[in-house]
Order: sequence, then structure tokens, then C-alpha cells
Amino acid sequence: MNITVKSLNDSDSDLSVKYNAHVADIGWQGKTNDVSTWKKDGENAGTVGKSKQLEALQIQLTGTDAEKYDVYYRVHAADFGWLSWAKNGAIAGTAGYGKRLEAVQIIVVERDSEAPGTLEGITSVNKQAYVHKTHAWDKGTVTKEAASYTEDGEKTYVCKECGAKKVEKFSKAYPVDVAYTMQVQDYGWLAAVKNGAIGGTIGKAKRMETMSISIQNIIDKDSDLGISYNAHVQDIGWQGKTNDVSTWKKDGENAGTVGMSKRLEALQIQLTGTDAEKYDVYYRVHAEDYGWLNWAKNGEISGTAGCGKRLEALQIIVVEKGAKINTSLGGIKSVVNQSYVIK
Repeated sequence: MNITVKSLNDSDSDLSVKYNAHVADIGWQGKTNDVSTWKKDGENAGTVGKSKQLEALQIQLTGTDAEKYDVYYRVHAADFGWLSWAKNGAIAGTAGYGKRLEAVQIIVVERDSEAPGTLEGITSVNKQAYVHKTHAWDKGTVTKEAASYTEDGEKTYVCKECGAKKVEKFSKAYPVDVAYTMQVQDYGWLAAVKNGAIGGTIGKAKRMETMSISIQNIIDKDSDLGISYNAHVQDIGWQGKTNDVSTWKKDGENAGTVGMSKRLEALQIQLTGTDAEKYDVYYRVHAEDYGWLNWAKNGEISGTAGCGKRLEALQIIVVEKGAKINTSLGGIKSVVNQSYVIK
């Protein structure tokens, strides 16, 4: 099947038509988003003598009078029947199915008229004008910036095949990356995660035994920013003094124990260096039998005391000083209002 389309209009009207065809084994003969590459006014779209089926098409009115009209068209596709109406350059047909076009209807109406609906007694049996198995999304465009850590931004993607759109939300980027890794009972060292991702395990009843935390990817390479942390360990207690950051582990060192099967029960985290005053560090833990505790920040204690409960997971973020955070980060809500539970 090949197709020619031409406009029949009075001699004083500047109105013509262009069209594009998707051919089996060849693809689109013109660029779907560039009408200048399409066939026009009676030229053949498709192939002759090659036994190649048409699978989809586009039709667009051109000329200075084109704005006065809409061109509607629909196709009958093998195994699908009559698809719904497309108009003004939208794609009609199928992709990824190898189905031939068997018939087409085209009508030009005054601009903003209703779609034809049933024409010549034929009703579309498919609600879509273009049926394709998978979308070919573009790189996306930011259509809404993330105004804060509590208000997500939006990125809109457009399918290069059919023009369909999808919107994905994204969070405001953190000013620096905080990376952390845990040694967990029976699992050993887990892969490092960062910026609010869950470190540790959930629902496995496994204790965190060791943690290592570091600051990475600081925008200002000359920035003086580090991180220190303190761990309360089963049968040992606090490894550093709770009120003296200089006694804590720092910048990637191990806090906790290795090879001793001792659970972490509580922790503290504090930013250090002359630039620490520019940021807040927030963190929360998942404690045995309690679930997610509330957020702590800037050296506060997070965990339990006198309960004999293991820490199982941890989230950490660093934000600009005074910034409001998303307290349900990762879709997780704290189930305990306290960040530190003392028996």
C-alpha cells in the first residue's frame, strides 16, 4: 500500500497538504517532528514494487490558510480494525506489531470543529489513534523546579513515537553528598548508599554492627567540611564521649565493632570543619520493635537506651542550614515521635 494526498481548493486559497509514512523494515520516511521532510501534494508516500506495508502515517495541512482548518484521519490496521481519529500531524497506526494499514479515511473541517466520530457508518473500535507497545521517551524537560526539600519538582517526558507525555517528580538536590555503609549481621558489609537512601536492612531482623560515614562531592573544593559520628554498642556503651566530638570516629572510619556480634543501639552524627555552620545533618534510625524513630540532627542522639534493641537501618541527609526537610523521605513516615527512646 502506498498513499498520495492532495488538496482540492479554490485557486485563491493557499492550502496544501503534507504527509509522512512509516514503512515496514524502513521506518519513517520523513522526520516525525519536521514537516519539511514529508511528502506533499500528490507525491507518493510509501514504496512501489517492494511489497512493504505501511504501518503508520501523519498528515498535516500547510500554507497560510491552514490555520483555518483541521485535518482528521483514521486508519484500519490489521487485527486492530478502525483506530480512533488523529488530527493535524499526530500519528495514526501502529508500531512494534508488524501490522499493515488496510484503509484510511481523511476529512478536512473548519478549525476547532468536533472530531468526525462515526463516518460513513463506521465507528472506531479502538480508542487510540496510535497503538504502540513501548514508548520511546525523550530526555525530558524540567517543567517545574523543586522549590524546596518539601516541594518536589517535575520533569516532563514526551514519547518520540506518539507524542504521549509522562511526568516524573524529582527532589531538590542536596548541597553535598553524605555516603554511608553498614556491616550487618549475616550479610557483612553492604554497598554504600547516600542522601537519604536506606542503609542497613528492613524486615530481616538483622542487627547493624558497624557504620562508616563520609562527606563527598562538595561543590566548593576548598570547603572545610567533615563528619564525625559516635556509636553506642551492646555491652560496651558509647565509644566516644557524647559531649565531645573530638572523641568520635570521623570521615570514613568504622564506628561499632567488627567480628564481635555486637549490635549498635544508638548513634550521634555531627558535621565538622569551618564550613559546618552552613549546613544541618539530619538522621533517623529503624530500631528493633519500634520501627522508624523521628529525625535527629546535629549531634543529637538517635536510637534507644536501656531497651536492648538493635538498630537495623539508617537514613542520613545534609541540607542548607535552617532548611525544612521532607520528614517522610523515601515515602517513609516515622512511627515514633521521639528520636531517642530511653527506658
